[in-house]
Amino acid sequence: MTDKYGTHQQRRAALFPKTPATATSLCPFRGPNIAIVPVRYALDRSRYDADPRQLKPLPKDGQWARLPKLKTRSYTLRQLYDGYVYVFDETAGTLHEYAASATNGHLSRIVWTDTHIGNDQRNGAGEGQPFLLYPRDNRLHIAFSPMQWTWRMCEHMRSHTPSRALWMKALDLASYCLTMAEPDTLPLDRIAEAVADIDNDRVVDDGRFADSAIPTACPLSEDAETHPLWTPLGADVFWQGSVYDQDSSLVIALDDPLAVFNDVGMQLAADQAAFREWQSVHEHKIQIAQTVATLCGAESEPEKLPASVHGDALRTHQYLSEVEAYFEQCILEEAQISSSNVPGDFLLLPDMFKSLDMRKSIETRYGSAPTEQAAQAWKDRHKWRREVDLGSARQYLQQHLPTGDALLQQVRDTQSDFQLWATHIGTDPLKLFIDATRPAQLLYLQTIMLNLQIIYAQDSAATNWLAEQEANASTLFGTLRYGFSAALKQALHQEADALLNGLGDVTNLATRISELNGVLNHQGFADKPWMKALKQPVQDTFKALGELASGAGKATFESVLLAWVPIDSRMALGKQQNIVALLRTLLIGQILLDSTVRVAINEQTVTKLKQWVREWRVLNKQISELVRSWQYPNAYNTRQSTARNLQAHKHKLRVHELSIPALLDFQNNEYAKLLQDEIRQYFQSGKTLAKDWLARAKGWTDRLGGVAGSITWGVVMLNLINTAFLYRDLTRDGDFSTKDIGKVTYGLG
Repeated sequence: MTDKYGTHQQRRAALFPKTPATATSLCPFRGPNIAIVPVRYALDRSRYDADPRQLKPLPKDGQWARLPKLKTRSYTLRQLYDGYVYVFDETAGTLHEYAASATNGHLSRIVWTDTHIGNDQRNGAGEGQPFLLYPRDNRLHIAFSPMQWTWRMCEHMRSHTPSRALWMKALDLASYCLTMAEPDTLPLDRIAEAVADIDNDRVVDDGRFADSAIPTACPLSEDAETHPLWTPLGADVFWQGSVYDQDSSLVIALDDPLAVFNDVGMQLAADQAAFREWQSVHEHKIQIAQTVATLCGAESEPEKLPASVHGDALRTHQYLSEVEAYFEQCILEEAQISSSNVPGDFLLLPDMFKSLDMRKSIETRYGSAPTEQAAQAWKDRHKWRREVDLGSARQYLQQHLPTGDALLQQVRDTQSDFQLWATHIGTDPLKLFIDATRPAQLLYLQTIMLNLQIIYAQDSAATNWLAEQEANASTLFGTLRYGFSAALKQALHQEADALLNGLGDVTNLATRISELNGVLNHQGFADKPWMKALKQPVQDTFKALGELASGAGKATFESVLLAWVPIDSRMALGKQQNIVALLRTLLIGQILLDSTVRVAINEQTVTKLKQWVREWRVLNKQISELVRSWQYPNAYNTRQSTARNLQAHKHKLRVHELSIPALLDFQNNEYAKLLQDEIRQYFQSGKTLAKDWLARAKGWTDRLGGVAGSITWGVVMLNLINTAFLYRDLTRDGDFSTKDIGKVTYGLG
């Protein structure tokens, strides 16, 4: 039994008022103070909950916040978890800080003293109580934050009225005393009706919200040092029996966008797991059945199907099954007629000739009837049908495809909700009460966003959306690598643009080598004029990134950079090529990795590249001649000897392509050289499967130790950038085609 189940004293107080009986009763709203119980907006139970139908939607008679309308979930109210509640009293002009405890439900005020002024970490809270207490005539702004506000955040919220209006919940107690209908509020006696993890009278431990980011039971943790967040269930009598006057007390709903976003991410992970589990059992069989149905069954091209079945896999296979049965009936009737010895005797067997009825039925149900061409195509495939069981294949598809489609649609719908909430949160971490200029808070937010990105980025559609965010950020994902600072991202973009212009001027490359290498030297960024010209919060964010890169954030930053590699690779070739963005990523990557590995420009690249192209053309010409010799052999050049010679030349060309000169490279680093050589050997081996690459990469990690992450990311990024440069320059004069470039870009596989 937890502290929030309600003691005997609280249960008695919930039934009987604490105020003494008098001959002239006092209106509860005439008392000096009003008790306020803060809760939070949250997602209601998911489809994976113990009882997903047992929902507590927001009461229809309330004035609730305008939250994004989701496809997969509805909103409710839930208790606060361990965090902080802030109250700005507009009437008194004071800011109060409370520590919220999920275990006992208490809000303990941290009374600020002279020692707290200017400090980001403040403590000294007392025992507290399960509610806030403020004068009934005052106007308040209230907010909940999972992280303690930094002193900078406190000063900002205290001095910026617009920020309080946008990010905190307004509560006019005088108005509530008159109407009992202020926005985001509800009378306390309705708390069990509206709050999903608070029960009426007694707690029913039913396993609800077990799949939430903030569950109602303490999660089992393998690490004893971690303290996972959770909120025990509570009974309404705990709060009702604690306040001084129930009738005047109220509940207020506060925003907690990160917790909602985390819950959407948790559901997306569960949806993906459910779909992958279905794939592991059925996908291979489905593919075989689809191949059988396509090759041996009725024509299934979209343009040859009725419009009524488009986009509906189950209805499509039902239609094809009926069409195939109709075709078989037609063949049977033709055989009956041709085998008859007496003209007209087939008329005596009306049950044998029902093709006309079947055709009418198909036309009525689907809007069109099969054509003669479709019937002929069915006949032409009869030999193939002898070797397979088309009926069983079609039955398997009808039985299992709808489940797979439904599971995939669940993933798509949750991805849509994920994007919606990411956009709703926006790009400003201050809206979340996160101060990105402080290392601990910056790392907290980056860790959350990294985990959500890893969950989300599981297919090409997701990586496309993330690529759009990198180009034009409307969510925190677009500035994740830049400490959530759009200004820092823009400053590095300008530096990358200047670097690109310098690299593009190959005639003056040798004379500008020192200047351009200086741009690549991240250790000197803090002293550069462009950095000093930025506003102080942006410079503080840059310093926080550097501090984390050399300490607590190293592993997280490596994971962030590696998670973005699939998105970055899209910018190396084709219409989406963006060399400036790749260079910008290289600059921020060196900062995040605190890399001691120096990247430098190879001034001999232009000369080496010209020589490389000449040798490449010679090898290709020799291969073309050998191919012609193989096609037209003679007594002196048999096909067998020519084939061996051709294979040797192709191997030689492949080795030559992998040795393409690089404009940017690591400087004096044996680990990078070793890894680059092994990447070349890996691709020469012909392995292309992801599992082969991961197995090889794990071997490098084990051998190279702590530098493996930064070296691996650096090698990949330099390869992307060098590929982009070569693609641009080699195709500019028309000597190399896109197909030619595709042969030599080994790093994009």
